[in-house]
Parts: sequence; C-alpha cells; structure tokens
Amino acid sequence: MIAPGLAGFKTIMQLHNAKMIESPNAIWGITDNNPIHSTIREIATLHPSNFSIDVTINKNHDITSVHSGNMFDVHKHAIKFAYKSAMREVNQKFDIVITTNSGYPLDMNLYQTIKGISAASQIVKDNGSIICASECSDGFPDHGEYKKMLTSVKSPDELLTLIKNAKHEKRDQWQVQIQAQIMLRSKIYLKSDYLTDSEIEKAHLIPIKNVSNKVKELMDLSPESNICVLPEGPQTMPILVK
Repeated sequence: MIAPGLAGFKTIMQLHNAKMIESPNAIWGITDNNPIHSTIREIATLHPSNFSIDVTINKNHDITSVHSGNMFDVHKHAIKFAYKSAMREVNQKFDIVITTNSGYPLDMNLYQTIKGISAASQIVKDNGSIICASECSDGFPDHGEYKKMLTSVKSPDELLTLIKNAKHEKRDQWQVQIQAQIMLRSKIYLKSDYLTDSEIEKAHLIPIKNVSNKVKELMDLSPESNICVLPEGPQTMPILVK
C-alpha cells in the first residue's frame, strides 16, 4: 500500500526497471532476497504504517484469512497462509505446461495473460513448451505501451536489448521483458478467440486453434514428455522444490 501504492511514476519505474526484473529471485513465491520486494520494504520503513491489516482471498474473492498488527510481522504470517492455500510444490520441471489466465475477466487481454504464462514458466524445462488458452477479448490491448513495444522489433533478443538500454524508460516495459525472458527459454503456444494468427505472431507467440490437438502433436514428436496442467493459471502458483 505504501510502495508502489502511494509512489510516483519515477519510483514505480525504478521498482520495475530491467535490472530488477531480470533477477532470478524476482519471481513468484520469493520474498527473501527478491530485489523488488526488498526495495519495497525499504521504502515502507521510511514512512511506516502504525497498524496493518492483511487478508488473503480465494478465486471467488472470499476472504480466507485476516492478519493484523505490525506491518512486516503481519505480512510474514499472511505469506505463510498463502503458501499453504494458493501454492503447490512440485519436485521436477515439465516438458509441456498447459495453462490459462483463469478466465474472464483476468484473461481479457494478452498483457494480463502473461501472468499465467509466467506462472507456467516457473516449472517448464528449458526448450520446453507452454500452451496457454486465453480469450483476449480486449486484444493486446491497444491502450498503453505494451503492444507498441512488443511489436516494434522482430525477436525476444531485440526486445531485451531495447528495454535494457539506459535511455529506455516506458510503462509496461516490465511485462514485455518478462515475456521476452520466457520466450528465450521456451516455446509459447496461444489459443485465443479474439486475436488473429497474425497478431499472435507479431507478439512473438505461436498461434494454435485447438489445445488438445497441439498436445497430441507434441506428444507424438516426443512420447516421453511429461505434462503439467495449471487450470487456474496464476491463481494457483507452482513452486519448484529442488
């Protein structure tokens, strides 16, 4: 609520800059030694709250737990509850991960859909395949900087070069960077009812018409492949336990 909630544009951009986003610890389920989270906590100590209330919720937005008191202690307790209720441990990576962005309204556009793809990327093998079904009724969307940035170059490598340029500072660049980083490690197949094949390809993704057919095709090519399904996309986060 303090950062980024009360922060200005400059602070938000620093919290989402290329160096922060590229950290291997700046991912789902990690707060310790996560540069983004650590910086947010540091900012919060400059203007600390007197009393904090944190809640956890489920996919129906029902409150599942309430934690109150000192800001950092409260958050630590809420994290423990969320880990048990909304995260699932896996002990291996998978050749194929099938995901969604948990349906409407979370899958209204491709920008939001990258969250479900990011969850899947945590447990897909290098050079593996992510298959995502997302409606994208609002397109990329057209507003904001995401579409313009994403379609301005021809490859994920070029996207990262663009974003890591010290002079480049635009909102929405963090989502483009996360997407580019995933695309360098795995193939991403997208089933969308609204985006055309051409639009999906301009986003550097691979369009498909049928999820089942694509799974069969990949299994025919590599019968030993293992598969993980994330029906709720980013609502249930997979955590790789090494």
